[in-house]
This record gives sequence, structure tokens and C-alpha cells, in this order.
Amino acid sequence: MDSSTVRIISGCFVKPQHVSEQSKQPFYLTTWDLVMLSVHYIQKGLLYTKPPPGDYCEQKLINNVLVRFKQSLSIALLHFYPLAGRLATKIEQNPKSHSVFVDCKNSPGAKFIHAAVDLSVSDVVSPTYVPLVVQSFFDHDRAINYDDHTRPLLSIQSCFFLLSHVAELAPLTDLHLCILFSAGVFNRLATIGELALLISSQLSLLAKLSALASC
Repeated sequence: MDSSTVRIISGCFVKPQHVSEQSKQPFYLTTWDLVMLSVHYIQKGLLYTKPPPGDYCEQKLINNVLVRFKQSLSIALLHFYPLAGRLATKIEQNPKSHSVFVDCKNSPGAKFIHAAVDLSVSDVVSPTYVPLVVQSFFDHDRAINYDDHTRPLLSIQSCFFLLSHVAELAPLTDLHLCILFSAGVFNRLATIGELALLISSQLSLLAKLSALASC
């Protein structure tokens, strides 16, 4: 196997922490949203630094980070529940019409993937041109927003750079463009940013906790 190949270790779906009555109702797209159905997903990546070298089990640290990340995502989806849904189309015959909406009631939730790659961060950011392996960092690479009828609106792939001494965890996000604008782009990015800072600040603590338990 090519060492630069991203390996999918596990995957699951994450739902909001609680199901609100509002999330059970259809979330209809506006005219502006419909125009964006032919646009590609938004793709964003964040890098988190490794804890300082110490006497801790790295695998336990990774497992703890993934558990906390999914818990944080579940809390965020409580406030931004449309991202846990999928697109659906309602067809009316009299008068004839088509309405596209987000169906959160019949959706498995947002997708969360644990992946790893035998590369360092410098292998990705140093080249003049973006390496092809970057495409595999994103679950929905080259997908368009209309594909959300069969794909989750939000997919997060947490990829660990196993050979890196600078950064270890990279949550790569495929985010549906229509819903991003419908629910408030700045509020959403601020919330995700706060959760990211929280996870980053907890890495050192998790390393210390992992050191208490043997591998």
C-alpha cells in the first residue's frame, strides 16, 4: 500500500445531543440556497499540535480525543441541527411544484470518520503544488450540494499524521454551502472555532491522563 494513502479506520454518524421539536420540522431552502445546489461543498481543515513528548500511551490519547470530539460535535449539532439532516424534495401536483428542504427527522446524522496517514504535515504544506493525497483528506471531495439527497450535509474526517512532529490531528470538514448560509455562517464558524480551541487546550490534559494508565 502507498504510504501516502489515507487509511479509513472507522466511521459513524453523530446526532444532536437532544432532539428538539423544531428539528422535527422541514427546514426549507430559500431561493438563494437553491441557486447554490450545483456548487461544490465547502472544504476546511484545521491542524492541532501534539502534546509535548511524555510517558503516555498515544493510542489512548487518540481514543480520548475522538470521544471528546464526537461529544462536542453532538453539542454543536443541537444548535445547528440542519447539518445533521439530508436534503429531500417534495413534489406537489396541484399546483405543480418542487420544494427542496432539509429532513432531520429521517437522517442518520452528521458523518464522523477516523483516519490516518503515514505522512508529516510538512509533506502536505511544503510542496509548491497541493499534493493529490489532500483530496482524500475530505470525504466528499468533488461532490456538489445537490448530492446531499444521498450524502450527509456535514462530514468530518479526523486524520492523524503519524509521522509528524508538528501536528497530529487534522479535522477535515465537508460542509454543505447552502445550509451554511441559511443558518448563519458567522455563528456556525464561531461555534466550531470555540469547540476547536477547547479540544486543542485539552490535548495536554489528555496526555497526562493517558500517562496514568499503561498501554
